[in-house]
Amino acid sequence: MEKGLARDFARQNGWIGIAAILLATACFVLIFIPFSPSMPRLDQDASWPLALNAAVERGLVFGRDVVFTGGPLAAVYTQQFSPGTGGEMWAVAFFFATISALALIAIVPRRSRAWLLFVPFLAPLPGMRDAFFLGIPWLLVLTARHVRTHGTRGIKFLTYALVAACALLPLIKGSASPPAFFCVIIAARILIDKQRIHIWLVPTVFLTTLGLGWISSGQPLTALGSYLCSQMEIIEGYGDAMSVSGSVVEVMLLAFAGILLSLCVHWPVRSRRWSVSFATVVTLFVAFKAGAIRHDGHIALAADMIILVSIYVVAGTGPRPLKWLATASLCMAMIVLSHYTDISPRGLFVKVANAIDKSLSGLSRVWDESDHLNKDFKRAGDFVRNELPLVDAGKSVDLYNSEIAAVILGQGVWKPRPVFQSYSAYSPALIERNVNHLRKTPPDRIYWRIQTIDDRYPSLDDGASWPWLFGTYRPIAHIGDYLQLDRIGEPTRLSNGAAILERVVALGKPVALPRGDPLWARIVIRPTLVGKLWGALYKLPPLMLSFRYADGHMQSFRVVAGMMETGFLLSPTVGSTRELEVLWTKGAENMPSSRLPIEMQLSVSDWTGSLFPIHYSLFLARLPIPKAAIPRRSLDPVEPDPGSVASGGQCAFESEPEAGIRIIGGSLVLPSEMAFVSLKGWAAADVSAGALGDATFLLLRGAGGMNKLVRARATSRMDVAKVFGRPSLINAGFDATFSLDEMARPIRVTVVKSVAGVLRECSGQVVTVY
Repeated sequence: MEKGLARDFARQNGWIGIAAILLATACFVLIFIPFSPSMPRLDQDASWPLALNAAVERGLVFGRDVVFTGGPLAAVYTQQFSPGTGGEMWAVAFFFATISALALIAIVPRRSRAWLLFVPFLAPLPGMRDAFFLGIPWLLVLTARHVRTHGTRGIKFLTYALVAACALLPLIKGSASPPAFFCVIIAARILIDKQRIHIWLVPTVFLTTLGLGWISSGQPLTALGSYLCSQMEIIEGYGDAMSVSGSVVEVMLLAFAGILLSLCVHWPVRSRRWSVSFATVVTLFVAFKAGAIRHDGHIALAADMIILVSIYVVAGTGPRPLKWLATASLCMAMIVLSHYTDISPRGLFVKVANAIDKSLSGLSRVWDESDHLNKDFKRAGDFVRNELPLVDAGKSVDLYNSEIAAVILGQGVWKPRPVFQSYSAYSPALIERNVNHLRKTPPDRIYWRIQTIDDRYPSLDDGASWPWLFGTYRPIAHIGDYLQLDRIGEPTRLSNGAAILERVVALGKPVALPRGDPLWARIVIRPTLVGKLWGALYKLPPLMLSFRYADGHMQSFRVVAGMMETGFLLSPTVGSTRELEVLWTKGAENMPSSRLPIEMQLSVSDWTGSLFPIHYSLFLARLPIPKAAIPRRSLDPVEPDPGSVASGGQCAFESEPEAGIRIIGGSLVLPSEMAFVSLKGWAAADVSAGALGDATFLLLRGAGGMNKLVRARATSRMDVAKVFGRPSLINAGFDATFSLDEMARPIRVTVVKSVAGVLRECSGQVVTVY
């Protein structure tokens, strides 16, 4: 009898269909379940997944103590391992992968199941993980529609499993909340026509799963509403703050492909099937907007979703002309995707092979050594602590700006501000959350580094918190590129003086800035009604703040309206941690003229002329900053004479060792009384292969045959990884500080990489310290 059932199954599906089903299911499990999860690193992109895992493990409440785009189940999306969340990550990921694979098998017509053979080649594409999670609600609507036409028990069970998956989505990635809620409502409306009981059963399953998932993550049920509201705060300001411009041609191709696909789905549909076309339009729009706002590698999300929907239409039972239109949409999406990854048959095969090999290697390691992930996590933590050694035993600590892995894995007690990476506090409501944290429950110690993204004006990041930092803390030490601040008493905010300028200014009109004490500014500009509508449909053009400095040069910065509204330090321009130290310890009068703006101008590339008003409100006041003692320097370890070194590797120095002192023609001319020097840049053993090497050193050669090695600390350099197209180079940056005591100048400095115990000198880059 079993043989007869097998023959019937094979006859109905075909051997190609069976192979496609098995291969698609296996690939979903191997690719989307993180059998080889990532580990913490000391960089911006790896720090926030660690922070979300740490928040769950330490009992912090999401939506109150932690406000970010991810929720308590974020590890399912980030695929970063942590001992306290690893089991939950695998369980939920397995549930999502198997349910999605079964749903795809169920909704694809039997005669078209050969199309499932393409699933393995799509899974490893860039952005496909985002498309996978965004596509779950859409898959629910398709499966619910299948219940209406087929109505088997298995399909009904699968539909409710997808309802449960949609309920968990907001706890994984907050931005998935709107499509999840929306498509669950549509699915309920579809199922009502089959049986009235679904009108209350669908919302019951959804809300119950949402509540159970929230509670099982250690979160109090009373905080769930606050968490969902905080996600709306993040979504509301995301488009204005995080937008990145890209190719207009790519945007037009994706927009046209999305419209074409929406028509393909809607055209053959009777009024009774409006739900599928409506859910498709919403899904494509959310994917387009999410990808186009940050138009860099994120645009792949929009292309991926178009590819998935196109395959659904082509594999369906609609008229042939619509299949050709869907194929045209798929080609347009592939053209865009080809700008970001290799989509040749060989390239796709290599991606699939690498993804499966990585998963199988992870499974093999689990089989050989069950505790290997905990050991890898410990090694990663040791590496982070070595790169930025912080001694905070018994103290509550936080870190500004973004590389918070150092304090999470350090010796202190991490006490984060709610929006724990400053670039993400981009609306007045989010900024005020961080200000209230400093006002009410400030940590004992803060590590502060001037660091921003997207060429923003540096002092905008947590700008409203700066007066509280200046008033409540004092710089004690300079560790790497961080100032160590210790709290000196009760929370105190520096008071700015009376307004010295308060008026309405025309966009594009220069405004003269007074000299003297630092200037505190508030700028209020909000989009018009047309601008708000355009921002909802696409994104607003960036606001630019341009300065003319005392030395005559001009410089422009990206600014965010919501961040300017709550106030920020306008003058002087503080572009590095060392400039912050000079301002705090020596005063604005000792800042170089290249950092003292004498004129500002706010402008916008508003091609419609109606997205922003033609005037904005400007408030200026003095902000006297009390001078602090010069913090002690934390020097990097010096190792003995290495003897002979080989040549090799690529590197570049990019340094501002002290405000106003720069590398010019490979030379550093320092004041005679200066007792230390800091150098930074990037280095790799082999850029073309993406080989980083084991460690980075500075080789110092001086008079009398002096040779010393200074061990440098690794720093995040996403720009280097992006320029060379090698993600493995993300930690190619280095930063080192060494003493000049007992060293006769000039000192010749080169970069040395350690590769498998062999020292290789990058002789093409030399800095001579005079």
